[in-house]
Formats: sequence, structure tokens, C-alpha cells
Amino acid sequence: MIMKILKLKVALTLFLSVIVMLGIGLQAREMSEAEMLKHLIERGYNPVEESIPSEKIYYTEGALFCTGSSEAAVANNLAAELMLKGNYEDALKKLRSSITRAPLFYPFRYNAGKSCIHLYLYPESVMHLQKAVLLVPEYWRTYIELGDLYARMGSENYAIDSFRKAVSLNRKDMSAIIRIGDIFFNRNQLEVASKYYESVLELNPRHPDGLLGKAKIMYRREKYLKALNTIKAIKEKGQYDRSLHFYHAECLYKLKEYSGAADQYEKLLSFPGDRFFLTTAVSLIRHKLDMSRRLSSVEQ
Repeated sequence: MIMKILKLKVALTLFLSVIVMLGIGLQAREMSEAEMLKHLIERGYNPVEESIPSEKIYYTEGALFCTGSSEAAVANNLAAELMLKGNYEDALKKLRSSITRAPLFYPFRYNAGKSCIHLYLYPESVMHLQKAVLLVPEYWRTYIELGDLYARMGSENYAIDSFRKAVSLNRKDMSAIIRIGDIFFNRNQLEVASKYYESVLELNPRHPDGLLGKAKIMYRREKYLKALNTIKAIKEKGQYDRSLHFYHAECLYKLKEYSGAADQYEKLLSFPGDRFFLTTAVSLIRHKLDMSRRLSSVEQ
């Protein structure tokens, strides 16, 4: 009887959360992109305390880790290490097994949802990430992962809504605004994308992903030297978009600096678990690396 009541409570909570998200989405689409951008950026001027799921949980390189030596923490960290190596298949196997023993342990759900995205198991990813939202609704990164997932599924409006929700929960993290810009960049709506990138740079002129967005637009417009100079101004420290190495390499290749291009392709390949490889095959980057090395040896 108790289990039935608990299941009903979870189902009701999930139903209400979906209704709220749909309401947010409909309200957001009533505003123009310019109005919504202005609204999001105004929030950025009001710093708030970051919400985190637990003092024993921390985020690094795209996965959640735990401190401590509990069975759940150890199992999660083993899976997270596999994720960083790009071995999402084995990571998911460990996470699925762990979830049967601790279904309400938040890092299991978050990491499982992210692993499923990389394995193209989208329905399962939705299930894990939605449960993660129910467990820790204030953690903004879950909405960023949901946004990435919806973008991969082609549901770009839902992706934008999820990114906006992430901004509302943590106004210091501008990565969600960058991702909205990326959606318009991928649509080749460069003027709209530029507004999102520039708005982040207004708040932080040295923001690495804001500068990268600016460089990407220059690259798309075939201004390779300007793009390269902008990329060189980015500090490769902490959490930055690893696709920087791709655009760095591509600019150098276009400018016939093949040795430097090879170095950047090699750096990119050192991050096999990065989300960049959701849309670009590792084999393609290896091919570009080989071509750059061959051309470099010919020049010498």
C-alpha cells in the first residue's frame, strides 16, 4: 500500500513538472528572441548563490563525481571515470546495475542520462534526466543536459526552453546562453547567434565560450585569420568548449599551417568523452590529423 502511494506521488510530481515546463515554453515563445535575450541577460547582472545537489557531489569534465568511500560513491566514480575516457557503454552498464540498488541516488541518474545521450539511447536518457530533475530540481546542469538531448532529438524549441530554465536557476553560468546561440549558429542564423555570443561577452569580455562563438561566426564567414586571432586570445583553462581545438585546427589548415593544425586535432582527440564527438566522428578527426601531418611533411 505504501509503495502504491509513493508511486502515485512520484507520478503526480512528474505530471505537474511537465505541465509547468510546457507553460514556460508557451510563455517563452510568445516573446520575440530579442525580448527573451534581453530578459535573460538582465538576470545575469544579479548574481545569486549557486545551487548544488550536495556538498559531497561535484562536477568535472562533463560528469558528476562524489567524495567519500560509500558503495554508491565508489560505483559512481568508477562509471564517471569511464565517461571521461569516452567509454560510455561500460559506464552505462555500471550505472544501470547501481541504479537497481539505489534508484534515488542523483549522480547515478545524471551520469546515466548523459551516457545514454552519447549512446543515442534518447528515450532512456529522457527518463533518467527527468528523474534527476525530480530528485534535485534546483541543479541547473540537468536542464543543460536535457537541452542538449532535445537538440540532438531535433526538438530545438524544447532545447531552448531547457537552456532558459538553466539560466533562471544559475545566473552565473553563461553556458546555457551560449548553447542557445549554438542552436542558431547550426541553423546558419549567424546574426541571431552573434547576439547571444556578444551578450555573454558584454557581461564577461574574456568568457572563453563567448569568444569561441565570435570566432566560429568569423570562421563561417571565411575570415580565417580574424577567427584564429580570436581563438588564440582564449585561455584553455578549466571548463571550456573543447570544440575550440577543432576551429583552431580548421583555421590553421585553411591558412596552410598544417603542423599547427595537426597539434590541435591531436589535442581534440585527447578528449574522447567530450560532447563534440556527439556530432563529429572520431574517425573524421583522425583522418584530418593524418592529412595535416602528411601535408606538413611535404612542406618540410
